[in-house]
Amino acid sequence: MKKYRTGTRVRGGYLFCLFCVGVMLWGVAYTPAWASRPLKPLPIPVYSFDLESPAIDTGDISADTVLAAEEEGPLPVFYGVDMGLGRSGDELNALSGAHSHVASTETFALLFSVDRDSASANPVDPDPDLVDMGVPYNASDQAIRGHAAGDLNMSTMLFTRRGKVSPGDQRPPGNNLLVINNFDEGGTDFKANPATSARDRTPGALQDNVDATCYISSNGTARNLSPNRDGSFAKRSPYLFFSVAEGSPSLDYLPTCPPPPPPPPPASSADVFFDGDPSTADCERCYAQAYEHLGLQEQGDDIDALIVFDINTNSLFDFGDQVFFSLSPNSVSLQLLDVSPADVISVTFTDPLFPDPPEVFAFAEDLGLAPEDNIDALEFVFCEDVMECARLAGIRLVQGDFDNDGDVDLIDYAEFVGCMSGPWQGAGFMAPDLLCLEVFDADTDEDVDLEDFSAFQAYFVGER
Repeated sequence: MKKYRTGTRVRGGYLFCLFCVGVMLWGVAYTPAWASRPLKPLPIPVYSFDLESPAIDTGDISADTVLAAEEEGPLPVFYGVDMGLGRSGDELNALSGAHSHVASTETFALLFSVDRDSASANPVDPDPDLVDMGVPYNASDQAIRGHAAGDLNMSTMLFTRRGKVSPGDQRPPGNNLLVINNFDEGGTDFKANPATSARDRTPGALQDNVDATCYISSNGTARNLSPNRDGSFAKRSPYLFFSVAEGSPSLDYLPTCPPPPPPPPPASSADVFFDGDPSTADCERCYAQAYEHLGLQEQGDDIDALIVFDINTNSLFDFGDQVFFSLSPNSVSLQLLDVSPADVISVTFTDPLFPDPPEVFAFAEDLGLAPEDNIDALEFVFCEDVMECARLAGIRLVQGDFDNDGDVDLIDYAEFVGCMSGPWQGAGFMAPDLLCLEVFDADTDEDVDLEDFSAFQAYFVGER
């Protein structure tokens, strides 16, 4: 469904140049039309790829390597061997920072990634209000195009640590938008395979799967940042919390949480581990044990995505701490708890003798997903106005593609003519509407004039 904002269209002033404009368009050579980068890109979190990703075992990249997106591609930030991993077949399943100073009333949007099998069987159309704003891509759209597994999406619903914030009667049901693509979005991407922009279609292509994401601080190694309350990003502690995929050999060697006697069970893929310095070996310990702390099964459950709120900053799961997580599709607790792999589950520590049971924090539909989908990475970003956060952070339409059909052609040219305002506050200037500015104001100077037309020429490819 296509729906566009209406508003003032300027049809005076520059009409005298329509003939010369048409001549200038004639014979323009073909130029690829990429999606446009966000107006205010989110920092790229550190991340990992799963074992089936084509990037694995190329260079220094393994499934237990924490990566950063650099100009030349994904580069290691922390190696598995320094996190108690490093054995063949090990796979990081989830990452989190400490998030120690997040009040229970602060609002944020969830960030999440989905796996290769998600979001296309039950597609959800992009939010029409965001399409109006030139932000037309969501997880379902990217899955249909064949490259959703390497993306990060933002919820269009706000949350606090207590649960979802009512969007009011004027907002549609839960949805999401693409904020970090797998590749080719002007620096806001994971440098993942396939090398595509948001608008490309690559059915059947091999996909790198981003299966863990985390904003962390810098100790001189990592350059990724943690979100502040005001929406800015500043450095935090270098602590990492993580989970490890079922079947990883190093689960037999990772430290366990000692509950009361008898001796603790072996480490589990449903345990959460802590590393006080992931650049150095032997700093790992158990943070939260699957059964004792999280109400999960020690065998048969697999934490697939994670956010830790270590409120008292002691790296032990105790009073006041909270954990968000999702479970992989084969986890036995999905049926026991009546949840799906696309639900986000919460556990809060309130009493050591009577642990709080796991409960659904956000249902799949709150995030614009279906229960058959699978969330395999989680993070969040502080936000007070989700539509404004989405407008600024979302991957945008192809520059100049007014009707969002993947090309810049004569239909878009006609819309450009209708949007022309002349130079800002010049003779006859009339302010263009928001969508005109989003699509055609290439130099972001709040007008649509001949300088923007020069950029439009470069994008013009004709109908495909």
